[in-house]
Amino acid sequence: MLYYNNIMFNVLKQKRIIQPSEDFLQLAGLYSNKVFVKDIVTRKVPELKVAKLIRTYDSFDSINLNELPEQFVIKTSHWCGDVRVIQSKDVFLDNYKKLSSHFNSLLSKVYNPLQEPHYKYIKPILFIEEYLGEEKLDVKIHCIHGRPVLFNLMEDGTSSGLYRDDHPTFAMHDINWNPLNFIIIGKDIGRISYPKPSNLNEIISIASRLSENIDYVRIDLYLDGNNNLTFGEYTFTPRGCMAPHFTNSSIDNLLHDIYMGENNNLNVFDKFKR
Repeated sequence: MLYYNNIMFNVLKQKRIIQPSEDFLQLAGLYSNKVFVKDIVTRKVPELKVAKLIRTYDSFDSINLNELPEQFVIKTSHWCGDVRVIQSKDVFLDNYKKLSSHFNSLLSKVYNPLQEPHYKYIKPILFIEEYLGEEKLDVKIHCIHGRPVLFNLMEDGTSSGLYRDDHPTFAMHDINWNPLNFIIIGKDIGRISYPKPSNLNEIISIASRLSENIDYVRIDLYLDGNNNLTFGEYTFTPRGCMAPHFTNSSIDNLLHDIYMGENNNLNVFDKFKR
């Protein structure tokens, strides 16, 4: 397969998937562990809310409802995009057989070994964390050398029911929160523009602190209707570093220039404003 040197995500794919270093695999595995990362984030940014860890289990059938609140979230440490929001204990019991089969199966698997090789370094753990409540904005921040450069914005689908919903709207914004006219390949660009949060500078600062000393990472945060922030996850190989990554391939080139230190001017995205 041909890898173009000036395409950002091709470079990352070579470094992180095709020929990853042991140092990268260990760091990315640690930060991608959805249990252990809670302590890492709390040390880096103490003021950022992290969903409270309630219980961990070796198997789904070890879950004891008497230890849990009425509403909670079920996740695994080593899997991506597979969350179950439990709105009530009755819902849990009504779906017990399906949930048990699903999560016990996940615990015996490795997530995307060909696209996310660092996940093989994560010990599978089933865990329960607190339910965060209302619908939130999923703020995914592309960070290069500790510097936020672009936002992916989408409505979070994890808080609305037992199974994760498709994201109904998806938008790209620049670092000043201006909507842009491109999107990740495979997504439909929405015409919606999300209101600029009053704490945008705080969002940028937190993403910068979380991504410090990492050449590239996507920092995922949640923003509620009151502009309260909650940590989501670290994403080191978004969509398996598919390249071109965006519907306008020149974006990949611009990101590569920033990555290589050849251009530090984020105003290069101004011409893509919509």
